[in-house]
Amino acid sequence: MSNPKVDEYFKDAKHKLNSASHLLTITYPLVQDQRMFSRILELLAESLEAGVNAALHHLHYTESLPLLKKFELDYPHFVKKKEEYGLSMEEIKAIGEIMFMAKKLKEAAMEFPRQDSLVILSEKLETEKIDEKRLRSFLSITKGVLSKIGCRI
Repeated sequence: MSNPKVDEYFKDAKHKLNSASHLLTITYPLVQDQRMFSRILELLAESLEAGVNAALHHLHYTESLPLLKKFELDYPHFVKKKEEYGLSMEEIKAIGEIMFMAKKLKEAAMEFPRQDSLVILSEKLETEKIDEKRLRSFLSITKGVLSKIGCRI
């Protein structure tokens, strides 16, 4: 890593990933409060966004890739360059799913714990469940993606 902006984004991504990992693997088993799932999902999404931003800034400085300064607009450039980072289409789809779930959570009319999961209720009364198993899968995917990005930048 050579550019300070790239370093800053990647450091932020690792910090948020470590926070999410700690909450999910150490804190949650102790307190068993499903309301923590919303914060864990937010941290994973923020971690991925920072990691992708690090990769985009790296591409900007090495290949003069134009940046639009908004994640939703810059993300397609990252998807086009996924092979350079060794990312599969399944990983790209998983990133999209995590980001979509986090967005849904922010826009949710209500969220409440139910059994071993957190239920997100949209304004249209659509429900989505987040459980520990799904978050562990998201955590694993996020670790893998950040690892691949870190090897490249």
